[in-house]
Amino acid sequence: MTTSNAALSNLGAIDAAHHIHPFTDMKKLNAAGTRIIQRAEGSHIFDNHGKKYLDAFAGLWCVNVGYGRKEIADAVYQQMNELPYYNAFFGTTTPPTILLSEKITAHAGNLKHVFFTSSGSEATDTWFRMARIYWSHLGKPTKTHVIARRNGYHGSTVAGASLGGMKYMHEQGALPIEGIHHIGQPYWYVEGGDLTPAEFGLRVAKELEAKIDELGEDNVAAFVAEPIQGAGGVIVPPETYWPEIVRICKARNILLVADEVICGFGRTGSWFGHQHYGFEPDLAPVAKGLSSGYLPIGGVLVSDRVAEVIMSTDGRARPRRHRPLFREGIAGPDGPRHGWRRPIRRPDGRRTDGLRQEDPPALRKARRCRNAGAQQMRRSWPDHARHRRPHARLAAADHHP
Repeated sequence: MTTSNAALSNLGAIDAAHHIHPFTDMKKLNAAGTRIIQRAEGSHIFDNHGKKYLDAFAGLWCVNVGYGRKEIADAVYQQMNELPYYNAFFGTTTPPTILLSEKITAHAGNLKHVFFTSSGSEATDTWFRMARIYWSHLGKPTKTHVIARRNGYHGSTVAGASLGGMKYMHEQGALPIEGIHHIGQPYWYVEGGDLTPAEFGLRVAKELEAKIDELGEDNVAAFVAEPIQGAGGVIVPPETYWPEIVRICKARNILLVADEVICGFGRTGSWFGHQHYGFEPDLAPVAKGLSSGYLPIGGVLVSDRVAEVIMSTDGRARPRRHRPLFREGIAGPDGPRHGWRRPIRRPDGRRTDGLRQEDPPALRKARRCRNAGAQQMRRSWPDHARHRRPHARLAAADHHP
């Protein structure tokens, strides 16, 4: 978005007045002022004063292919012109969804299936439910507890923040929720003491086995960890750690979840972090590098072991019943601002279609199409349709043959 110099000079004040930043002391930030990043090229970002920075953080662990990739922008523009969005409920999908699922799983080894989400946090909530559904389908409904690690990070939703092992996040809303437990982190440099890295890796991995014994194997659904802990301090585990974790999960019959939101899509030199360490998880949430931060997207990679159970034909709680919500709106900066007008009631009591002269042309056209569609539905409803209820942008009818 191109912004005039006059507007740029006022952005700091607007930010302080209206924008709440994540994980931020807003009082201190507003007193000091926000650094406003205006553009980027390759691995560098530029603030609104033209100062250049090396973005060693890659946005937020996500801009894996760098900024300014014209081929990505062109592909997004082409797709938005052709079909900006359609849902995957009701037996439908879209060509990009199909082809992307094939392309991702081609690089994911044993993870041959994917359930798409809008973020890494949402992916965490999805696999959390998926793991419980899996065991319930197998006739083991008590296997609901999940074990994670101290200082792990798995997102900022209620389930994600609970699974994460950061105390300051647990203080926000009486977390963690029931059924989530934490063990030690494989941080040899700080916690290894007199042990060698190999000895420490085995010792901290065995904490998982001890926690399973404490909770009861029949009560534990999964263990989740990042291949390399990111937000917790970029903690690289000793070489003995992951082989022992894999052995324990197999021996004790619990699902192994590799959180690939940060490590995935080349950050470790392999397509995924678990491949770097040579193990195969049952589930793997992904996001960030999936789009290199160009668009919000995430997903859960699913092994055959889990997919064959949760996609069984008995009709019970399948993953397709996970329903992330998307609001209606027009793509672009005017969408959220203008997309929620109610129909206007005129002085004579009649209702208009809600169009106003100040509405952008795209929105006016969309509303006319919406109203024409509702009228067509009324005309096409058969006589046996009962309780017809068109209202604003929603329309439905009960069907009685």
